[in-house]
Amino acid sequence: MHKEWLDLDDEIDQIRYSNEYIYLSLGINSVNPLNVIALSRELDQDKLEKVRSLVIKDGWLNLDPRNAVRLLLMPNGSYVVDGRGNHRVYVCNERGIDNIRAKVGTYMKKDCLTNEELDKHENYKAELSLLAKKIRRENNEELKAEYEDQQADLIKNHKDWLLQIYYEKFD
Repeated sequence: MHKEWLDLDDEIDQIRYSNEYIYLSLGINSVNPLNVIALSRELDQDKLEKVRSLVIKDGWLNLDPRNAVRLLLMPNGSYVVDGRGNHRVYVCNERGIDNIRAKVGTYMKKDCLTNEELDKHENYKAELSLLAKKIRRENNEELKAEYEDQQADLIKNHKDWLLQIYYEKFD
């Protein structure tokens, strides 16, 4: 059976460039690559043969997370390749491999948030924007480093808070 792959741009553009969604990184997760419906680019036949040979020789290997397949979990529950792993996902589908580790992101619709949650999200964004300005404009390296530490903490807190909401609502 031949799988018909969808085009990533057709699947994701309406979400990615909309102001109605918030992107969330879900980290490294176990995923069934048979649930991936779209690739992010055309496949290179030489690279495809190389990946096939490696999988036939060594089986599926979950690589270092820095080189992990990158997927987006779509609102309908399917996945699309998000820039890295097209050839590996394709070969997994050919070989019937049903479990890989992948770096997964998703988009949460803003209308899933309460007004209070949406306000808090906007406050995080405003604080991050203000800190980014301070960092760009600061000449004192010690103060700049302090702002960068504050920014890193704020980014982590924002991400953790959004993930908590996501898992409460969708898990």
